[in-house]
Amino acid sequence: MSSTYTTRIRLEKQGSGENASTWGDKLNESVIDFVDSAVGAVPSISLAGVGDAYTVSSADGVADEARSAVLYFHGSVSTAVSITIPAVEKSYIIGNLTSGGFGIQIKPAGGTEQTIPAGQTTLISV
Repeated sequence: MSSTYTTRIRLEKQGSGENASTWGDKLNESVIDFVDSAVGAVPSISLAGVGDAYTVSSADGVADEARSAVLYFHGSVSTAVSITIPAVEKSYIIGNLTSGGFGIQIKPAGGTEQTIPAGQTTLISV
């Protein structure tokens, strides 16, 4: 059985019998480090120069932005920015620290958009 990943924060679930003699390294890198990131990391994502759309990075087995519970967006923007987050059952604390006076529009892939005005932080549950 090969490895699979959890749906919310994409932690590796090793297949039975996989990674003989290296499972401890895999556990530390693909689970423990990612849980640490999910709980404690606060990515500060620049929206300067992205135009009117940004997709929060999300990938199995590698560091990404969507794994974190808290996301702060900053940078000078000249229009509202639509930000796509993964459509998985998860909550985020999202801060709009951008300058320019525009809201950011958070939307799970295929879901309903929610606007966060400049200078505000809110809880979003998907």
